[in-house]
Amino acid sequence: MAGVRFSGFLIVGVAVLGVAAERGRAQTSILVDLEFDPPVQAVQVGDTVKVRLRAFAQEAPGQLVSSITMILVWDPSVLRLCRVVPVNEYNWLVSAFPCGGLDIDDLNGPCSPGDCPNRWGDGDGFYVALGQFPPFPRPFIRFSGLHVCTFEFRALAADTSTMIEMAPKRGESQTVVFDGNIPNNTVTGELFSAEVRVVDDFFGDFDRDGDVDQVDLAAFGTCFTSTGGFYTDPDCAAGDYDEDQDIDLADYSRHYLRMNGPR
Repeated sequence: MAGVRFSGFLIVGVAVLGVAAERGRAQTSILVDLEFDPPVQAVQVGDTVKVRLRAFAQEAPGQLVSSITMILVWDPSVLRLCRVVPVNEYNWLVSAFPCGGLDIDDLNGPCSPGDCPNRWGDGDGFYVALGQFPPFPRPFIRFSGLHVCTFEFRALAADTSTMIEMAPKRGESQTVVFDGNIPNNTVTGELFSAEVRVVDDFFGDFDRDGDVDQVDLAAFGTCFTSTGGFYTDPDCAAGDYDEDQDIDLADYSRHYLRMNGPR
């Protein structure tokens, strides 16, 4: 596979980092899939949206890797990327959206401070996870998976279905998993996306799955109190449209109009 240039250097330089190939011994490479977790979630406008990046080896026991580069794509009118959160399953040397340098296509834009900066206003970003140098352990992607990092977005506007995806390529940048045994070898498997359903509020959506369907109607019936009654289960607040502490026919009329069926 041809190398991709990073600021005058070949991306193979990133692949070689952290690689200490075992000479005189045959190495078998296993493809590594990249997935978002959860694959589907429902949130309210203004909420923080957390999406975990997980890597899975396609076969047991797993695959050593040296680094992962990924092009993250989303709709900036619905979601704003705020930050990447490292995790403790592996101590990556780098787990970030770099400014300049490795970001050869300038997908990350200029660095800007703040809790949720608008530096990714065009809806794409270039993420790099770089493994430790020897003699420190290299990242091992298990068949059961490795949590690489968590991306945090902010929900800006309602949308029945907006996608967070991994683009295979943008310009000279690529989504690639680099082999930790064989220098200059890639082990990229399948790339999976995630769906986010952003709602203005969760009235009627008892199970918070982004729709109001028969499951929610059954929950509404369980919570029904008639006028002047009082529900004690806090989950029943999803059916109290007029927020008068009971769930009666006035609430039902609004619930019926809100039903939109399963997705």
